[in-house]
Amino acid sequence: MFIQPGIESLSSNVLRLMRKGVRAVQNVNLLRWSQYYGIRVSWNLIWGFPGETEQDYAEQAAVIPDLFHLPPPSAASRIWLERFSPLFTGQHTTPLRDRTPERSYRYIYPDGIDLDRIAYFFDYLAESDVSEETYNEVRHAVAGWSDSWLAELPPTLKYWAAPHFVQICDSRRQGRDGTYTFEDTLADLYLACVDKPTTAAAVQRKLGLRLSAEAVQEIFEEFRRRGLMFLDGQFALALALPAAGSR
Repeated sequence: MFIQPGIESLSSNVLRLMRKGVRAVQNVNLLRWSQYYGIRVSWNLIWGFPGETEQDYAEQAAVIPDLFHLPPPSAASRIWLERFSPLFTGQHTTPLRDRTPERSYRYIYPDGIDLDRIAYFFDYLAESDVSEETYNEVRHAVAGWSDSWLAELPPTLKYWAAPHFVQICDSRRQGRDGTYTFEDTLADLYLACVDKPTTAAAVQRKLGLRLSAEAVQEIFEEFRRRGLMFLDGQFALALALPAAGSR
């Protein structure tokens, strides 16, 4: 099976600017379960939206190595300007400069054709507070992600679970394989986040813990520092996939 779901960013702020109606953590979870169920995913990571920040891309570049066990994007590049898109129709508050039909049209249509009326793709300049260096960091991270999938054994992050126990085997980075074992409350907290994004408060209520929601969030932060969780605002998602027989 093959899908092209239109993920296009791993930043919730950029997705908001795109008016996607989803968060980054939902996109990551789609990649997780697509990988688990053997569904091929085609997606792109794009940038160049009015209102985005350098932090949006610094955070994506930093988190990408934690996602090496998931399908990488097919491409990472600046957004194309297409007719009928919000950027084209001016629905964004930041104007585009020097909008002209994409130059390849000049080699196809004869003189006298009004390219501005028939073109679908356009070249443009946009005001941006994001440096090309920041975009290059994301581009470099994606290149490493794609390269890791060319290895004879693709990277994995899998867990085996039993009541109050979870073991996670990490082979996402060549030469840095490792195993994590968590028991009791730590295991329960991790496993509470494997199906879908959830919050520390929801997990605290579900498990009936004596820990406060703030203490649960601190544990989630530690999982994130180890590259085992994806945190997106108040939402947490375990990154490891179930090994066979662990669901």
